[in-house]
Amino acid sequence: MVRVLFSFVLVLLLISSVFGYPSSIRTNPPITINSFTCDCNLGSCSCRLGDIQLGVDLKKVPEIDCSAGCVAFFGEVMSVNLPFLKIEILEESQRKASLLFKIGLGTEVDKTMQVLKEKMIEASKSKSKKALIDLTTYFVYQITKDITFQKKPNAAGVALVVQELASLAKKGKLTDFLSFYFYLRAKHPELLLSSDIDESKKSPVSPLALYRYPQEVSYLMKLVFSDLKNKVEAFNNAIKAKNVQAYNQLLEKFYLLGVNGVYWGLDENFPDLMSRLAAYLPNYEKKLNNSKSLEQEVKSIVEDLNKKKKMKRQNF
Repeated sequence: MVRVLFSFVLVLLLISSVFGYPSSIRTNPPITINSFTCDCNLGSCSCRLGDIQLGVDLKKVPEIDCSAGCVAFFGEVMSVNLPFLKIEILEESQRKASLLFKIGLGTEVDKTMQVLKEKMIEASKSKSKKALIDLTTYFVYQITKDITFQKKPNAAGVALVVQELASLAKKGKLTDFLSFYFYLRAKHPELLLSSDIDESKKSPVSPLALYRYPQEVSYLMKLVFSDLKNKVEAFNNAIKAKNVQAYNQLLEKFYLLGVNGVYWGLDENFPDLMSRLAAYLPNYEKKLNNSKSLEQEVKSIVEDLNKKKKMKRQNF
């Protein structure tokens, strides 16, 4: 009964996030999702940031008036066009990870890497724009899971990650970051939400945060663990006490996080989301005991990438 009541509250909350006008998507003025300007109709949105384009499907949007937050939360990205993400960059990143860290990439266990390689071959052979967009969409969708912790990324999550990738590209650091990312896929799949290892073994940490703050890995691990632990405990307490108000407040916080592109994505109800996050906690506790070792490893990798870049400049 409590679960039914809370589900009803969830529906009310999501409906209250939009206005009660007849079914439509607001586009005048155009809506904005994480710096992307989106022109929408009843079925889809075309979102742009400079020469970057996202095609967003709106089939999962409630059939009521839907403004920016609603599209960001319920929109599903079906195509990603990133002119700066070329096949050569992916190939160079994989090669650099393999040579610099002497690891094997694309093992049989990692289906994501296998599919990525197949799509890279297809795009390279056909040289068609469609094949390249298909490759880009697939890759961005997978890496968005790892950066945002969304099991099925929504429009807000993809837009957020694409902005970050664009920023790295602008600074000339995209290849280095992707090399680091491919290293993590091969060496530490437990840190990545998109990896093919069992869910019960994962303790996800954003690869982008690890790359940017290699000297603070231990702190990042503790921060993520503490934040999730507090939220899971608040959820369990609300359920135990049958406290609808406390539950509703927590649900609203996570909904707003989802609107901004983290944690809560598509096709996952709130109780299941909290169960998934709770399942990670024991793994974080185990990882924290070895966090200093991971910190040294990450620090060494990032330093090696930076050294290699400096050597390249000196040779030039």
